Amino acid sequence: MPAGDIDNNGKDEYVFVNYIANSSSWTDDAYVWMIEIDVALDVTATTSGLPARLDFGQNYPNPFNPTTSIRFGLPERAHATLKGYTTLGEEVATLVGEVQEAGRHTVRFDGRGLSSGAYLCRLSAEGIVETRSMVLINLAGALAAGPRPHPLPWGVGRGVSV
Repeated sequence: MPAGDIDNNGKDEYVFVNYIANSSSWTDDAYVWMIEIDVALDVTATTSGLPARLDFGQNYPNPFNPTTSIRFGLPERAHATLKGYTTLGEEVATLVGEVQEAGRHTVRFDGRGLSSGAYLCRLSAEGIVETRSMVLINLAGALAAGPRPHPLPWGVGRGVSV
């Protein structure tokens, strides 16, 4: 559940409770987990000049919820295609599909409406194809669905609320 900025560092925290699903009372081994979400709000260029070759950076943040930034750089004007896929190869988004100017580019990928899990991001430009993996943790979907057992390593043999 969203807990707000508990530690006053400007970042929201989310709290999860590990409990025994078929128990009507708390036990001594119930755990509270807190996750801090760090989301980049603005992306700025840190280097100047054109890249010497096609440059495809890892998305940030990764894992992400619900959006992430994907960086790529082109040494010259070229047709570029940037698409998102499931790990089964199903296309979920076309982020770029046109001629791009030389230079560094940042594109936002919005995972709202997608299930939590691993996704692939594929950049094709200048006859080169590169792929990066991304992990979406859809907290809004998990929180809306309510507590449910989930087989995570720390919850072996117990129901874990996510």
